Amino acid sequence: MYYQDFINSKIFLEELVSKNLENEKVIKELLATYSSIILKQLDFDIQWLKSDESIRNEWSKNQTKQFEANSMITKTALEKGKL
Repeated sequence: MYYQDFINSKIFLEELVSKNLENEKVIKELLATYSSIILKQLDFDIQWLKSDESIRNEWSKNQTKQFEANSMITKTALEKGKL
């Protein structure tokens, strides 16, 4: 869920709750829905953070490979007396 959609849903439900304070059944249903969207947003955030972690790990691996390749080029150049 996009964050702005979450905020809009949250505001909408809060308004409905404030307009239906006298109806306990409606309040329970709205609060259940409210809890549900919070949990969905949390799941989304967790998955996003996990995917971000895998991107950082992949970037780090690529940086290591690039560093190793550059080191080999420098070593070869030094051995051949070109540096």
